[in-house]
Amino acid sequence: IANMQTGALGLVNGSTATGGLDTFISGRVDLDVANGVSIAEGDIVINGQDLGPVAAADEIADVVQNINTNISGVTATAFNEVVMYSVGTGIASANQIMISVQNVGSRSSTTTTDEQTSDFLINEDSHNLADLARLIEEKTEGLVTATINGDGKLVLSNDTGASIGVTDSTSGAKATGLTDGVQVVELLAATDASNPSTTTSTPNARHFNGFLKITSDDGSNVTIQKGMGADGNVGTQADLDTLGFMQVGVNEESLATTYSLQGDRMTATDVTTAFNAGDLKINGVDVFNDELTTTTFAGKLDAINAVKDQTGVSASAYFERFYDASALTNVAGTVTLTFGTKTDTFDLSATLSTLYTNMSAGFTSGTLGANLSAELIGDVIRIYGDDVTNVSITLNSTAAGVTANQTLLGTTNVTTAQAQYGAIQLESEGSAAISVDLGEDAPTATFGLLEANVGAADFDSNAPTSMASGGVVSDLSVLTATSAQNAITAIDNALEQVSASAANLGATQNRLNHVIANVSETIVNTEAAKSRIVDADFAVESARLAKQQVLQQASTAMLAQANAAPQSVLSLLGG
Repeated sequence: IANMQTGALGLVNGSTATGGLDTFISGRVDLDVANGVSIAEGDIVINGQDLGPVAAADEIADVVQNINTNISGVTATAFNEVVMYSVGTGIASANQIMISVQNVGSRSSTTTTDEQTSDFLINEDSHNLADLARLIEEKTEGLVTATINGDGKLVLSNDTGASIGVTDSTSGAKATGLTDGVQVVELLAATDASNPSTTTSTPNARHFNGFLKITSDDGSNVTIQKGMGADGNVGTQADLDTLGFMQVGVNEESLATTYSLQGDRMTATDVTTAFNAGDLKINGVDVFNDELTTTTFAGKLDAINAVKDQTGVSASAYFERFYDASALTNVAGTVTLTFGTKTDTFDLSATLSTLYTNMSAGFTSGTLGANLSAELIGDVIRIYGDDVTNVSITLNSTAAGVTANQTLLGTTNVTTAQAQYGAIQLESEGSAAISVDLGEDAPTATFGLLEANVGAADFDSNAPTSMASGGVVSDLSVLTATSAQNAITAIDNALEQVSASAANLGATQNRLNHVIANVSETIVNTEAAKSRIVDADFAVESARLAKQQVLQQASTAMLAQANAAPQSVLSLLGG
């Protein structure tokens, strides 16, 4: 029976992206002290406002507070949901299952040790999956909610975004359904923050970080993009990756009513790695097509656009590169940019303003193609453009004291051309959100994309569960028009959940009634057969008795008549 508590009713997991322009759900957030990743203030811009700094030791709750404090007009929340790979047996002995929850305690954001972890050992036997789910909720003391979904799989979740680890030491991790029966070894977080290369491995264990959800308070668009940080550097894709973000709604050519996602610029490996079945799903549709060659940038765009009628999403190329020009003073050399067959060369010894002016003129005049533009942001030159798959760049300086590996414009000083590839840009045909689901067995190359709006689609066997629609009934509010609309959505979702649960119970009851009727009929037939074999048939036996009696009486009469015949003869002779 599904959970009917008000804290569980209202959230609906869709098979495709839910929400729209006013909602974005990140991929799994990769906050980890071992990564040593920190984000400067302003490196990420949400709805045109600078996100505050994110320290390497911050928890997901710190990021939620950061967004809600510094970004007006949006509300950030965190959640986590883990759907097991397969249907588990639930059969485990004491101490074979352990649930780990990270980020459950309060600590200073300046802490340099790894995140606090609480391990909850299931020290009792479990006999089925429902029994195991009950024990998990009891032992984790409410930090993890354990349910069984419509597919019969164990689901672990929380509304805090705290990381959830699952260790199942039963054979093949079959008790929880964590794997498909093949033992999995997952490298967990480094145990020594000062030496990130120090890792531990645990058999049959997986670790799942939480998600961030950003919702507009007034129904307006949610946008996410890189910004100029307080440290003078432009935000990087690594900053976005840490929070599970891609750039959202920043396509300069799109209309305000169009939803768009931009991935990171692809590497040569990304470009030449072909799509395989299940590698990339957009709005639940696999873009793989064995009739298309996807070992080129254009081929990948063709594959995505080939299923546009099913996904409502089109793909194009987008180029964006930031060049740090702060150290250009008195540096001799040249920078050569090539776009297609068009080439232009600029003098590095020129002042920043002159270099920028010359570049802009080259783009405007079409010397480098009309698809590229330049923008000056502080000491950083941004080059960008739609429908640009790659730009060939050569940086070369012969000045005294400039080494072959010295960085010029943020790129290593080299004499041979280097291809800088663009990124895949996805754009919906309407206001619906776009879900990006990367396959479980996808290659190392991710094509510059991260998962977005798909929630716990960690395994290919699971449908996306974005949890983007509605809220829980226990948290309903009608203080604003938006919250009232969300309340209506949550109530509708709750009614659907109750109806679905009732339907499931009704279907189960019908199946039970059918089984009972079938068994009852079998019993009647079996008893009848047994009666024929063991018990006497009264009618048959009565007929046999009557027959025997008639035969006996007839025999007696015949014998009497036969005995009387000699007497008659003697009587005649004597007479």
